[in-house]
Formats: sequence, structure tokens, C-alpha cells
Amino acid sequence: MFKNKINLKGRGKKALKISFALVFSALFLTFGFSFVRAPPEDGVRYTVIVDLPDELILDKTYTMKVNCTNVGTMPYGVWAEITIHGPEEDFNNRDIFIVWTTYDDEGNLLTQFTLGRDGIEQFTGEETITWTGTRTLIMPGDYHIHMLNVTVLGSAPLGNYKAVVTVWGEETPIEAQVKINPETLNVKSRGQWITAYIFLPEPYKPEDIGVSSVKLLYNDDSVQAAWGNVEDGCLMVKFSRSEVVEMLGDKKGPVELRVTGLVNGVKFYGTDTIIVIEPRR
Repeated sequence: MFKNKINLKGRGKKALKISFALVFSALFLTFGFSFVRAPPEDGVRYTVIVDLPDELILDKTYTMKVNCTNVGTMPYGVWAEITIHGPEEDFNNRDIFIVWTTYDDEGNLLTQFTLGRDGIEQFTGEETITWTGTRTLIMPGDYHIHMLNVTVLGSAPLGNYKAVVTVWGEETPIEAQVKINPETLNVKSRGQWITAYIFLPEPYKPEDIGVSSVKLLYNDDSVQAAWGNVEDGCLMVKFSRSEVVEMLGDKKGPVELRVTGLVNGVKFYGTDTIIVIEPRR
């Protein structure tokens, strides 16, 4: 997991920071932007496109725009956390209004959250108020634009303010549809193979899956795919039946199995449930 911060104070040894102060009357609110970046070959990179100004006027809305680019090979789930520390008395979520918006690279709206007074979602707490957004998925090579619109209302008490906007990201493998055959596995039967059919979401194609990367997993054990073919829009892979039975051990009844692998170097996974039986003699 990586963490990017729109921050005010505090220095991290590996953090790159672009900071600015917002000052008005006797009310001080400081925002800054910083990030701890994942390695370029596998992570998300942030660039400030539009900064907030050095001086802020009460009851006027200001905008910050940040470009988020997935420079890695994995999809990332990205979400924001906003925390504002205000004066010890009389500061709450009615004193500030924030709009957090995310667009894709074609300008389509992905998410929008309105926070604070008159917002659809509310900060929680007083003196220190926080909010956590839902995640959006960014694919390798794509970029998102995050926009932060902030308004400190005239009702806000005088004092010192500190705001931290943290953007989190987490590797999110592609979820595939998997169908495993047989649906009922007789551990005493003499069959040779367990078959898995793997269906990928767009834009991924089954012919781009590396068969040698495909595994069938149960708990901490796995069986490597022996071979596979593309057919009818999916990848059909075969696993040794005897190795699968050995992996399952004494397990009987419903069993959830997990299939994992790589498509063009991107991780995918899918699950299916089979019934394991052992006929009485």
C-alpha cells in the first residue's frame, strides 16, 4: 500500500512535498501536498496541476487539482481521507464545506463527495473532524484527476487550523469469473483432471494469460496448471486431479477454491465452490 498526503507540517525522509499557506484575517488554515511514492515501476504517481492560493478569503471557494497516474502494472484502488484540526472550542463540521471529486482520463465523473455544512456526507467528530471516502479503481497506464474545492465559512471560529488530505492506494487484482469442473469431486474416482474456466473482464483477453502463472489454491496450498487452451471466450486450464485431492486432504463438503494468475503481467483471481465427497464402501 502507498500513501500520498496533502499535508501541512511534518517531514518524511522519503516524502516529496509541495506546500503552501492559506492566510486570512486572524484565521490561519494551512494546506500542503506531499506524497510517499511507490516505486515508479509499480505504483501511482501524483502531480499537482492547480495549487490553492497563498491567501484565502472567507466564504469564497478555492480549488486544488491533482493528477493521479498509475505508472505500474497493477490496478490500484484509490481513496481519500480528510482530517481537519481546528480550535479547541466551537469548531465543527458546520464551519467548512468541501467537495472531493474524481474524474477519469476522458473527463467522466467517477465519484463526488460533498462534506461539511449542507454536505451529503458529514465529517465526524468535533475540534478534529475526519472523513474517509470510497475507493475508485485506476488501471495500469490510466490517470485520474482529483479536485478539492474548499470553503471556510464565515461562521468558523478564529484560531489556528491544520488540514491533512491523505490519498491511499492499494494493489487491486483483477476479479475474474471462474467455473470449476467437476462441481462434485469424488476423491475415490479415477479421473485425471480438474478443469477451471477463466473469464476475464474487459479489456483483458484470455489469450494474454500466462498458463504457467495459473494456480489453484486452497488455504495455503496450491497446484500448478498443467496446460490450457483458449476456447469460447475463456481460458480453459487443467490441474492434476490427484494433486488437487492431495491438497484438499480430509476436507469434505463445500470447498471454496481460488484460481490466480497473470494476464499481461497483471494479477487476477477468481473463486468457485465445489462439493467434495468420499462414497461409503
